[in-house]
Amino acid sequence: MKYKGKKQDRIQLRVSERQKAQIKSNANSLGLSLSKYILKMAEDGKIITLDSTNLANELYNLNCKLNELEKYPAVKVQELRDIVSAGIAHINALLKSGDDCVHTKI
Repeated sequence: MKYKGKKQDRIQLRVSERQKAQIKSNANSLGLSLSKYILKMAEDGKIITLDSTNLANELYNLNCKLNELEKYPAVKVQELRDIVSAGIAHINALLKSGDDCVHTKI
């Protein structure tokens, strides 16, 4: 959820050196500022990370498996393809929306 309006309030908290280092490391690994990372985690409790290269490879492998299943008439492969297509459309919509909860690695 993107905040619309001026941010004027502050929240302060104390952490140990180890906790601060871990939080900074987590934020850096996602390419986020410390503030954005902490705010997102506080609001949503999670940050979804998608590695587009691995995602593309997994989708390709899934398609190959579906091609193999087409050899068996009892398996309704088209229904599976429709489900997968709907999932891909949803992922694409999330990526295009620029939603802060979806962080992509390319």
